[in-house]
Amino acid sequence: VEGGRLRGRGSCDTKGGMAACVTALARLLREGTLGCNVILVGEADEEFSSVGVSDVLEHLGVRRPDWILATEPTGMRVVTAHKGVATAKVHARGIACHSSAPAEGRNALVGLSRAILELDELGQRLSAHQHPSLGSGTLSVNLASGGHGHNIVPDRASLTLDRRLLPGETEESVRAEIEDALARTGTKGLEVGRCRVEKPPLGTPDDHHAVERCQAALASLGMEEAADTAAFGTDAGVFAEHGIPGVVLGPGSILQAHTAREHIDVDEVERAVGFFEILLRAEAMGR
Repeated sequence: VEGGRLRGRGSCDTKGGMAACVTALARLLREGTLGCNVILVGEADEEFSSVGVSDVLEHLGVRRPDWILATEPTGMRVVTAHKGVATAKVHARGIACHSSAPAEGRNALVGLSRAILELDELGQRLSAHQHPSLGSGTLSVNLASGGHGHNIVPDRASLTLDRRLLPGETEESVRAEIEDALARTGTKGLEVGRCRVEKPPLGTPDDHHAVERCQAALASLGMEEAADTAAFGTDAGVFAEHGIPGVVLGPGSILQAHTAREHIDVDEVERAVGFFEILLRAEAMGR
C-alpha cells in the first residue's frame, strides 16, 4: 500500500471486488443481518474461455440465482450492457516450393496478407451499424504467423482475430461475415478454422430488478447511480446467455487492468464494502 493505493497484479482486476465482497459478507454473517441467499464465486479462466463459469453452472443445476453481479472494475458504476468477445482463426493453404522458382508454388503468406486487408475493410464497415449505447462492433487482426525458411515458399500461414460483438450477434453470424470477406479476396486456400464466442454480449434492461437494487444501494451512499456501459466483455454475459441476468459493478478502473503499475484506491474498496453491505441487507428489507 502506497499513497492510499494498493499496488499489485490483479489489485483492480479483480481482486479488489472480491475483497470487498468477502469483507461485506463476513460482517453481515457476524451480525446475523444477511438478508438473502448468496453464492460467492471465485472462478478460473475469467480472462479467456470462462471454464469456471461452466463449472458453476453445472454445479448449480436447476437451482439458479435470480441474478448475478460481476465485480469487474467499473469505478463503482452499475454497468448493464457491454460488448461480447469472439475469436476466430483463419488458415491460408498454399503450395511449397523452392524460392528460386516461386511460380511453381503458391505462397500462403501472400494469401494471408490479402485476407488481412479484406478483414481490415470488414472492420471498418462495422462502424456503419451503431448500437444506441455500445457503439459499433469491432474487428482486429492481432496475430499472424507462417513460413519455414528464407528459401522456401510457404504452404501454411494463419491469423487470429478479435471480434467485439453487439447484442444479437452470434458465432454463426461472425463466421458467415468472415467467410464472405475471404471469398471477396478471390484467393484459393483460405478457410475459417476455429470461431468461438468467448464472452457473449450483455444487455440487461435498465428497469430490471438487479439494476434497481444496485442503484438504490449506490444512491444511499451518495454515489452515481445512472446505468452505464463497458467496452470490455465479462462473465456476466456468459451467465445471461444461460438465463441468469445481471450487472457488472466493482471498484477500480479498467484502465489500470493488465498494466505494469496496476493499482486500486483503498478508499474505493472500502466504499465497495459499504455498497455490498447495503445491497445484501436491502434484499431482506424489500427495498
